[in-house]
Amino acid sequence: PPPLAQGPPAQRPTASTSAAQDRATTVAATPTRPSAAGAAADGSNPPFMVAWMGPFRVKVGEEFKVTLRVNSPIALRVVPLDIKFDPQVLSFVDAQQGEFAGRLGLTAFDATVDEASGLIRIVMRAGAGQALQGQGDLVILRFTANTPWKQTQLSVTKNELKDDSGGVAAVIKSTPLTLRVGG
Repeated sequence: PPPLAQGPPAQRPTASTSAAQDRATTVAATPTRPSAAGAAADGSNPPFMVAWMGPFRVKVGEEFKVTLRVNSPIALRVVPLDIKFDPQVLSFVDAQQGEFAGRLGLTAFDATVDEASGLIRIVMRAGAGQALQGQGDLVILRFTANTPWKQTQLSVTKNELKDDSGGVAAVIKSTPLTLRVGG
């Protein structure tokens, strides 16, 4: 697997998926302009890191999971994610909050999909006095592989992350998860 740009090494999914087929892809968020609450003395924030975890290869008809794991030094009240996939190759099954999101007392976890365009929109909101800060599994997505394809990708396309006050805290530069679907 490619090394993480920063932070601790990614955790592997459960033993039900072989280690040879698993890997993590890292996504870094670069703060656009610091908020008053999270600004460091030099005017910068630490990066918001997201790592894709899931299989490298899947078979047609197979249902599989991918996980978005975060390491967020920035306190975020709202985390909106747009995730793009190829609907001719994959079918979206569902999205669930990960253990990290579950610990934080979310007041909302909304996931909607436009299957025709291959766009999943997820919005997570922390409860009063809570914030999404720290590290862990944020979202678990399930897909079914439909068509053999040499290379297909899942990518985070939403780029604005909000801080406690609702201002823009960071912009994600996404590295997609690349999968091979075999017959």
